[in-house]
Amino acid sequence: MAALTACIFLLFLTWSAAAHAQGFTGTSSTLAAGGGSDALAIGHLTGGTLNDIATANPGDTSVTLLAPNVHGVFSTQTLAPTGVAPQSIAVGDLNGDGVSDIAVANASDDTVTLFLSDGHLAKHTVTVVPVGTYPSSVAIGDLTNNGLNDLAVTNAGDNTVTLLMNNGDGTFTSSTLSTGTDPKSVAIGDLGNGQQDLAIANAGDNTVTVMMNDGTGSFTSTTYPVGNFPNSVAIGDLNGDGVNDLAVTNGADNTVSLLVNNGDGTFQPQTTMATGNDPVSVALGDLDNSGFDSIAVANRTDNTMTVFSANDSGGGYTSATFPTDAAPESVAIGDVSGDGKPDIATANAFGSDVTLLTSTTPQVVRLTSTSVSCTPPSVTLGTPTTCTATVTDTSPGYGNTPTGKVTFTSSGHADDSFTGSPCTLAGTGSTASCQVTFTPGVVTGTRTVTAKYAGRAATYTGKPPAHQSSSGTTSVVVTS
Repeated sequence: MAALTACIFLLFLTWSAAAHAQGFTGTSSTLAAGGGSDALAIGHLTGGTLNDIATANPGDTSVTLLAPNVHGVFSTQTLAPTGVAPQSIAVGDLNGDGVSDIAVANASDDTVTLFLSDGHLAKHTVTVVPVGTYPSSVAIGDLTNNGLNDLAVTNAGDNTVTLLMNNGDGTFTSSTLSTGTDPKSVAIGDLGNGQQDLAIANAGDNTVTVMMNDGTGSFTSTTYPVGNFPNSVAIGDLNGDGVNDLAVTNGADNTVSLLVNNGDGTFQPQTTMATGNDPVSVALGDLDNSGFDSIAVANRTDNTMTVFSANDSGGGYTSATFPTDAAPESVAIGDVSGDGKPDIATANAFGSDVTLLTSTTPQVVRLTSTSVSCTPPSVTLGTPTTCTATVTDTSPGYGNTPTGKVTFTSSGHADDSFTGSPCTLAGTGSTASCQVTFTPGVVTGTRTVTAKYAGRAATYTGKPPAHQSSSGTTSVVVTS
């Protein structure tokens, strides 16, 4: 086990392409990693304030940690050894100290290596856990609802997935489930039942196995056809409806399959989009805080990355291609720069390095409309009426719930008053509303009541998405 610290000097290039209303843009840089960097993950690993990048390096059986500072300069740390031919890497807290740990699937010695932090990965212990034959992919998530993260490992050599249930003391209880043929990739996420479920890409029979969790770590399997030689699967919300869907890269026909969730853990038949040559990895993330997950695909023989951005339509995409270094084998999405915008990174096996696209993408601002009604619509002087403002997300596709405040005003006398203005919106789906009490003053006649929604600024501080301001009016008749 050894550690090496160094500073990396970066070459910056700016790339952009049309996507959504504004388009994904990013500044490209190259970061040196370990030998033959074959896989990567993004997470909070080194105790700093920013997310780090971890690569699995089969050329020197190591893990490289790339830790950025606030100036965008990366230091490196090497964790070694892994097992033989580390092929997949995942990050997550496995020992309950609140700091992410690292799990590496080692294809040639049928093990998973765990680097367990002691509050900081500079201080760590190494645990080696046996799994099935030729482990190809590892994922981390709480499969038993006990607050402890577990592991799922696909074993391409014996068509199984190994489940390593966390005992809470640094040990794991192993069990095995059957998959399709030649499982290459596993992802963990909620697929519509409120549990952490499994999705597995089976390259040998052109399927995805979906394993729905009953909450105790017992699973029910369903298989869905996809493209030719599916080698990577990712979970995320592709159409903005709040339910996770699936994206699968198909290495032999240069496509990515999209499987939209019906809302109950069953999936619609695949639709496909063309990628670059030899797509080997896919990641999902909301790159512009629009409420729709974008799709990033690593194309190994093209030395490119394809990014598909949703066109606010719950299904249509604009694609853009970005160069990487040689043989990108893995892609991940996460905020590395600390500005709240998700960035994209690829691990490049022939370059032994990482291509990092640091996002400069403008945040999508979704359109709204505001309507207002008062009940009763006619009152006598000094008698209150209840006025309700309803704000609707009117951008195409599945609406995102507007948040923020609505301010009410009246065209009448200065003695008119509103109790509860500004009010705070609450709602679900594409609409939200709030109420105030309007009490007209000493003048009779027709009042124009205006409700103005302030909108939500494009601050990239996380969901919900930004919304444009809007206003609406109604009339209240005031009699003596």
